[in-house]
Amino acid sequence: MSPQQSLSSVSADFLVSDQGKTLLPELLPLQQVIENNSGHKNQTTFDHTVKVMRGLETVLRGEFLGAADQAVLQAYLHQRLASQTRGDLLRLLVITHDIMKPVVCVKNADGTTSFPGHEVLAAGRVPEFQARFGLELAEIQWVQQLVRLHGDPHGLLTAALALPDRQAQIIADFAAGVGDGAIELIVMVYADLLGGDLDTLNAADFKARTELCQAWLTRLIRNIA
Repeated sequence: MSPQQSLSSVSADFLVSDQGKTLLPELLPLQQVIENNSGHKNQTTFDHTVKVMRGLETVLRGEFLGAADQAVLQAYLHQRLASQTRGDLLRLLVITHDIMKPVVCVKNADGTTSFPGHEVLAAGRVPEFQARFGLELAEIQWVQQLVRLHGDPHGLLTAALALPDRQAQIIADFAAGVGDGAIELIVMVYADLLGGDLDTLNAADFKARTELCQAWLTRLIRNIA
């Protein structure tokens, strides 16, 4: 992909197009990986990635926020790290976040699948996209950090739902622990939830997790307002 291909043009529809499949061949092996676990039912990792991108597009609009918070979120997403905006770099996070699942796919005896360590391995693939999107080194390193950490918020959601009196402390400690990028990671976990099958497998859990993502994003956004 030439540097003229902008990240902002990489949408869910682009990923499933012939052009997208030609320009992002790294995603094609994901069509052969079938995910089965608490959040996925016979879903290919490719379909999941496309659905996460569509979820990202939904979350980035911030329609769950009030007008003032939505304006703060949009201003934040339009900040440039170097040549790219935060919002556009989130698109690269979606493209790469599960790219190494074919390598570490474990098929368990009960029929479920797991993908240990895929986050760290995927981070190692991010530099392959630098020239393709015309990114600067700092932006590649930024996305690598997000890819490495993108699985952690799922565990924090689980802990926070089990410990409702500690939810505010958990998100505060999370933000302190990751520093810049906390908003991106909560946006990503929200999009990841929208990209799975939890809404049909366990509607109550899906509702609880997405509503907590919304609450946490509201808190984080108000902290930068």
